[in-house]
Order: sequence, then structure tokens, then C-alpha cells
Amino acid sequence: MRGSLPKYISISTIVFLSMVMVSFAASSTVIGVASVTLNQTHLFLYLNSTTHINYTVTLYNGTAGNTTMGVTPLKPTVALLQNGVNIGFSNPSGIPPFSGVLTVSIAANAIPGNYIAGVETGGADNSRHGFPSLFITVYNRTAPVTTTAPTTTIKPTNTTTVTSVAPTTTPTTVPPPTTTVAPTPTLNPNLLTYLIVAIVIIIVIAVIIYLAIRRRRW
Repeated sequence: MRGSLPKYISISTIVFLSMVMVSFAASSTVIGVASVTLNQTHLFLYLNSTTHINYTVTLYNGTAGNTTMGVTPLKPTVALLQNGVNIGFSNPSGIPPFSGVLTVSIAANAIPGNYIAGVETGGADNSRHGFPSLFITVYNRTAPVTTTAPTTTIKPTNTTTVTSVAPTTTPTTVPPPTTTVAPTPTLNPNLLTYLIVAIVIIIVIAVIIYLAIRRRRW
């Protein structure tokens, strides 16, 4: 009976190594979380106008995988396109890190007001992660048209030509300070996996020792 005890110990060692390998294989498939950075977060637009800003997607944690770009209306919560605000991406998906151009178009019949949109990333599991906020102000007028006064040429007797051009002015606005919402970190599931593996190993070893003791008594 004493010779059977090493056999049980060898079996428990093989079970332990197998479960450790399975846990490492499971942890390597964890989907990563991507973070979005905008070079500008406050936009001031007129009706029937378009503007462009740059965005960069980097890996926040986990393993890099295919990431898609998306927009969530935060204020108001209705679809932005329904109010005449359209947001598109030149590079709507990819594997981080990647970058692209975000285009905001305001329709001629858009509803003026203040809008807040969340620029987010989604993984292969259709989950949505932390995103920065994009603040859009739509004015209740079309973009001002800059015109140049006609050129007047005066020809005195000495044939000297004098040309005058009326100056033009363009309204300027000072955007409020930039605020960016940090991406929400996700809980790493590796800790829960290791706890389950440890409990199973303890149960297996206890059963093996119990069987070995019973066989010695027989």
C-alpha cells in the first residue's frame, strides 16, 4: 500500500500542471481596452458647416484586438443625426494603435444648441469602454461670408496707380477649457481564475490523500 502513495502524488502533480496551463491559455485571450484621444474637444459651428479634428486610439490594457469607433449622444440623449449633427470617422476600425480624422457636419436645417457626444471604442465582444466627451455648439445662423470691396484705381497726371482694399474681419471665439473624461479601467479576470484553480487543486490533493490512507488501513 505504501508504494501506491507516490503514484497518487504523481497524478496530483500532473493535474496541477494541466490546470495551470489552462489558466494561462485563458488569460492570454483577454480582450484589451482601447483609449481615445482627441486633439480638440470643443467645437463652435454654424448651420451648413463642416469641421475636422484628429483622433488617436491606443491600447489601455489587455491584448490588442480589432477596435471599432462609435459615438454616443450624451446631451441630448436623442440621436445626433436626428438634430442635424453628423459625426463620421475616416478610419472607423483597426488594431491599436491607429489614428484618423473625425468629421463633424452641421446640416442647414440643424437644431441650434449645445451638444455633448461621447467618442468611444468597442471591442470584438461588442462592449463599450471609456471615452472622451466632444462638446459641440451650433449657432442659429449660417457661416458669415467674407467679401472684399471692389478695387478702386486712381490715375493722377503722373500716372501713379493707387489701389485700396477694404479690410475684412472674421469673428473669433475663445473655446472653454478642455476637459477629458479618463477611460474607465476594467477588472482583470486573472485573479478569479487563479482562485478557482487553487481551490480545485486543494480538493484533488485532499481526495488523493484520503484514498491513500484508506487503502493503507485495508
